[in-house]
Amino acid sequence: MLKKLALPTVLLCVFILAVACLIRLERQPAETPTLALPTSDTVSALPEESSVEETPSADGGNQLRIMVVTETCRKRETPYINGNVLTMLEKGTEVTVVGDTINNYYALTSGGYVHSDYLADISTIASSASSESERIMYTQVSCRRRAEPSMDGEVLEMLDSGTRVTVVRLDDSGYYELSDGTYVHSDYLAATPPEADSEDE
Repeated sequence: MLKKLALPTVLLCVFILAVACLIRLERQPAETPTLALPTSDTVSALPEESSVEETPSADGGNQLRIMVVTETCRKRETPYINGNVLTMLEKGTEVTVVGDTINNYYALTSGGYVHSDYLADISTIASSASSESERIMYTQVSCRRRAEPSMDGEVLEMLDSGTRVTVVRLDDSGYYELSDGTYVHSDYLAATPPEADSEDE
């Protein structure tokens, strides 16, 4: 009788122990992954932030333009009023600029920057010079309009006294060049019309 009771008891004890082990395993907390904190060596290996001030870039791409210095001015190393002066540029100096202005300074292809107040497009300069040099004058007597600025130049026509003409420049020979490319001697032209007709030249 005792032998019959002993076997089920042993089996029951084994079953209880197995269940207890399973419960114990389930109650154990999951392992928490540890985070590696940066050491002094890893911090020193990080790239340092640059402290150099970057020069702003110009808008307008790489478009090149030829401009003229309108007044003697400074070419600076950077586009700032306190930038190092590289050299002085004389009035009339032609320079090639890149793109649009940076802080009102033009970047030059030769290096350096010039303030926009001292630069102008060549076309603007040429137009201004043309308008200033051209002026209206009047023949003071009947005179010859010649093809060349010389007494031997071909006579194209006779101009009556009081004829209005547009002169471009005074040639070294003493003849005014007219807007149509012909010439009249300066002795026979004045800024105001004549009061009365005079003799032919």
